Amino acid sequence: MGQKLNFSIDHIDPLGQGVHKDESGVFFIPKTLPGDTGIAEVIKRSKGVSFARLLELQTRSEKRIEPECKHFTDCPGCQFLHTDYNFELETKKKSLLRMLKPIEVEDVKIHAAPRRFAYRNRMQLHYDLNLSRLGMQTPDGIVEIPECKLPNARLASAYKELQSHWPSLVIDQPKQGHIEIYTQSNASVQTSINKPYADGGFTQVFAQMNEEAISVVKDFTSKLSLKNCLDLFGGAGNLSKHLTVPTLVVDGTIPSLDLATHQEFFQLNLYSNSAVHSLQQKQASGVDLMLVDPPRSGFVGLEKFIEAFDPKYLVYMSCFAPTMVRDLKNIKMLKKEIHLLDFFPSTHHLETLALIQLK
Repeated sequence: MGQKLNFSIDHIDPLGQGVHKDESGVFFIPKTLPGDTGIAEVIKRSKGVSFARLLELQTRSEKRIEPECKHFTDCPGCQFLHTDYNFELETKKKSLLRMLKPIEVEDVKIHAAPRRFAYRNRMQLHYDLNLSRLGMQTPDGIVEIPECKLPNARLASAYKELQSHWPSLVIDQPKQGHIEIYTQSNASVQTSINKPYADGGFTQVFAQMNEEAISVVKDFTSKLSLKNCLDLFGGAGNLSKHLTVPTLVVDGTIPSLDLATHQEFFQLNLYSNSAVHSLQQKQASGVDLMLVDPPRSGFVGLEKFIEAFDPKYLVYMSCFAPTMVRDLKNIKMLKKEIHLLDFFPSTHHLETLALIQLK
């Protein structure tokens, strides 16, 4: 057992952890809320801070409710089921505003999710054949979550079936690994074993919130006079499919399906040193609108692309605000409007959409 800690939670950090501070340092304790007091066990120390697990609650926060999911206490997947959705959104907004300080944002527009459960169209699960376990990976091993409430109806049904026969799917695989199940637009459920995340093609995990994001972009662009668009990290053209102007969609892989007729798809590694030059051979003239929807690591080369293509407007969609802020902090902006879209209710994750008029 590690060091015992008497804690009093002051606030929630961006990862949904309760924060306790005293003369000995800063402690992060998952599954706690402001106003909670009790006893925790320190399990890890790193870079001057400590991480602990909740052992006993002595005073319950007024924000605390009983979680609707039986797995919440042990599962690392959700961070906010011990409080109501309004407080979850309030916490996310505060965290996002702190992250946005370097680009001088004073407020954000919030788009709440229509529900906290039954929304995910994709699940990645870890397995251990030796222990006959399938579930979420934790530092202590795999936690089984047979009654997880996050998958949508089709995925939940597939997950229930998977639990009865998954060992037969990995009999020729390593003893430890991962299985991904995901729904597709044709209503089928696909299974991927020990392959990279979203191996079958990336899609947003909450279809209804994705449509909300598209609606925000559509409303923004409808007020603009546009002649063309450059959609970077565009995948299947998700953010530009509503446009009517010629659009070049650029990504490392391109879709095999016939999509919107105004979109042309161009395969390019946007992180390569020659990416700007290669794209200039395809798109020699400037663009009115640049859409950017990079992975979690962001787009360090954004400034070079803006310099090369001189867009009037920029739309940046991000699943990890710190990298978006890093990419935008040196960009010259006339106007900016930031939206928080809750693509991942019950968890600490969120989607940020920046609508920008460039200088």
